[in-house]
Amino acid sequence: RLDDFIEQLNRYYRGHLSVDPSATDLRLVGAYPVTDIDRILAALEQSHPISISHTLPWWKTIRAR
Repeated sequence: RLDDFIEQLNRYYRGHLSVDPSATDLRLVGAYPVTDIDRILAALEQSHPISISHTLPWWKTIRAR
């Protein structure tokens, strides 16, 4: 699930990543390089029905489209 994935990704991100309840149940499959979190988020946004808002440069929220 997306919320579980983002919870684990937060361990490597210098900032805050959150998932809106509308997107929590989205299923993911794959391997992602934790050395480039922004690249992971961009790939997820292109391949899944989500959008990522940047409230502050270090605060990102993921929502369903």
